[in-house]
This record gives sequence, C-alpha cells and structure tokens, in this order.
Amino acid sequence: MKLILIRVSATLRNTYYYIIGFIAGLFTKPSKKYIMFSSFSGDKFNDSPKAIFDYLVNEDYILVYSFKNKIDIENFNKEYPQHIAVKYNSFKHYFYLKKAKTWIFNFKTPPYFIKDKDTTFIQTWHGIPLKRLGCDIINENQRFYRSKQTYQQMVQSYIDEGKKADYFIGVSPYCKDKLKSAFKLNDNQFIDIGYPRNYKLYQDNNIELIKQELGIEQSKKVILYAPTWRDDAMNLHGFTSDFILDLDNLVKELGEDYIVLYRPHYLIKNDINFNNKNIINVAAYQDLTALFLISDLLITDYSSLYFDYAIMQRPIYFYMPDLSNYKDNLRGFYINIDSDLPNDYYIEDNELISAIKNNIINEDKWNNFLKNNENFKLDMKVIKDIVNK
Repeated sequence: MKLILIRVSATLRNTYYYIIGFIAGLFTKPSKKYIMFSSFSGDKFNDSPKAIFDYLVNEDYILVYSFKNKIDIENFNKEYPQHIAVKYNSFKHYFYLKKAKTWIFNFKTPPYFIKDKDTTFIQTWHGIPLKRLGCDIINENQRFYRSKQTYQQMVQSYIDEGKKADYFIGVSPYCKDKLKSAFKLNDNQFIDIGYPRNYKLYQDNNIELIKQELGIEQSKKVILYAPTWRDDAMNLHGFTSDFILDLDNLVKELGEDYIVLYRPHYLIKNDINFNNKNIINVAAYQDLTALFLISDLLITDYSSLYFDYAIMQRPIYFYMPDLSNYKDNLRGFYINIDSDLPNDYYIEDNELISAIKNNIINEDKWNNFLKNNENFKLDMKVIKDIVNK
C-alpha cells in the first residue's frame, strides 16, 4: 500500500509540474540572451554549473539560477543584481526554463523539464562514474530513488535524459565511455573538456582564508570524509547513514592534530550532529573544491570524486565496509576494485586508521591510476562557443 501511494504521489507531482511548464511556455519563447543554471536540483550553488556561471557572469547574458532555499535566492540577488534567481519548481522557474536558449545542469532532470526544440541543454553531470549507472546497472529487482521507480522506469529515465541533452561533458576517455553506455549517448553529444569545477585545483589558492572561514586552526591537518549513497538506503526523507565511518573513533586514534570534515553525497540527510569539536559537518558548504584544497587527505567509498581529488596528488583512502553487498546486490562497478583504484581499500576501521597513521600508499596502484586517468584539457571557450551558436 505504501509503495502504491508513493508511486501515485510521484505521478501526480509529475503531471502537476508538466502542466505548469506547459502554461509557462505559452507566455515566452527561447532567447539567446538567457541561460538557465541549476546545481543538484536547486540544492546547491556550486559544481560545474557554478564554474560556467562564473566564466560568463560578466558577459552580455542574463544568467538565471534556480534554488530551493530562500536564503540562497536572497544571497544571489545581493551579489548578482544584474542576473536572476528563481525558486526551484515555481512558475517563474518554468517561465525561464522556456525563455532560456541554453540550459546548464549537473543532475538527471525530471521528466517534466520539457525542452523546446530551439533550446540547447549542456549536461555537465557531477562525477566520473565509478559505480554502475543507469542502463549499466544489472540488478533488476530493486526500487530506485524516493519515488521507488522500477528497474525499467529507472533505465528509461536515463535513456530519456540522454535524448534530452544536446551535450555531455566527457572529461576523459574513460568517462566518455561510461556515460555513453549509461545514457545511451552518441559520440557527437560529447564535449571533450575537463570538469569546469576543477579549474581552481590547477591554481594557487588562499588555503588560509578557507580554513579561517570554517574555523579551522591553520596548524591542523584536515581529513575530508565523503561517502556516497546507497540505492537500498533511500526513504522519503533522504538517505540513512548506516555505513558511515565512526568519526569519533577516527579522531580519537589520530589525535588532536586532526580535523575531520564530513561531506555526504547531496542525496544524503545532512542533519547529523557531531558532539566533537574536531568533526565538522560541511554538508551545507557550497564549494567542494575549497574543501579539496584545504584537506590533506581524502577518505571515500564508492564516490567518484576521488578522480577530481587525484589532480592534487594527495593521499586517497577507501573505506568500504559493505563492499560485498554493494558489489553483488546494488550497483556494481565499472572498474576492477582490486586493481584500478589509486590505493588499497579497507573493510575494517582499525586497518584504515593504521594505514593513515603510517601514511601507507600503494605506489603501484597510484602510478597506474595516474597513467590511465588523465583528463582532457579544460577549455571554457568551448562552452561559450556552444552558447553563442
């Protein structure tokens, strides 16, 4: 009964927003002057859409960004009065979806985002795939996302996204190959450039100011812990955090010299409170690149963000306590977990902590990873050329 109610609710929601979008489209048509941006379904002001926004912000365009949070809208309006912020899923949002000649998003769009034939959609996506995605997921017995889609519905949603998007950012030969398979894309849909969000990782940045903003002593070593989400741990309120690392034990074992930053996937519930001054929940912190820059090492599990972090050539550790279930019953992987990661993975907390304490890095895996995962050159002019078509 609960499943039926969830599915009916999802159908009614989709129909409602489809009607709003249809009505909004009666009052406008695409204009080359307008560009529509959104990051993580309006939850954030970051990632590659924000980097492209920054690149175009002083050009002769009207840039429109959608947000779910009222405070984000207010802050945007103060900083960028010449541009437009809209409430995600509002009538105004759908009006500008129809008015913008270009869309730039990093998430799988809902079916009620109906693209005009004259609109160009640049799909930046939000990570190089490590775990199987979309059409490549093998397990057909699951339900997916909060709306509890069937396997067939989930696969079709990826195919539909591939048809909707005019361009995907390819990042690397490996990334192109996996996105092509997951979304059923063709070669002409790819832009062969690195992730726009990573441009800061190649530059000199003021790490001291970022630490100061987060209240971190300059002398402290910083660990960034960034777990991903599990398909079997979703509910109507988000992701349950059953498989996170025991961070209290981590800082206890490593000592007072360390600060741990907890950064979950954007679908994960972010209201976890840590009663430890050496653990900071940075789920709401917009700029992941800044967190990369101030961290001395990364701990993750099945998140693909380690591809980006490796650009700085700093230590990466993998904590995978539920590896067997994840590999066999959930997503599965594109890569060989035993040989293709840039370091060893750990099932037990104490083994992970010991490896960090002793700075243990598998040099062979690290060198092999760097050799086989070079990104394309970042060239933002390619984006501008598409916008100006």
